[in-house]
Amino acid sequence: MIITAAAWDSRSIEHIARHGVDRSEIEELLDGRCLKRRTRSDCYMIYGRSEAGDRKSTRLNSSHANI
Repeated sequence: MIITAAAWDSRSIEHIARHGVDRSEIEELLDGRCLKRRTRSDCYMIYGRSEAGDRKSTRLNSSHANI
């Protein structure tokens, strides 16, 4: 599966900020080598590491991304 783009709205940005994460960290995760698992018909869990080596995971709703 290739993710070509993610759509960001203010709600999503505010949500990840509550977890101490910013948009660039999630985009770095999506651009890098990561594991993608489908959880429901419209959601995927993405697991990977940042360039600094930190483990990250995020849930991606397919309606907010070009998959």
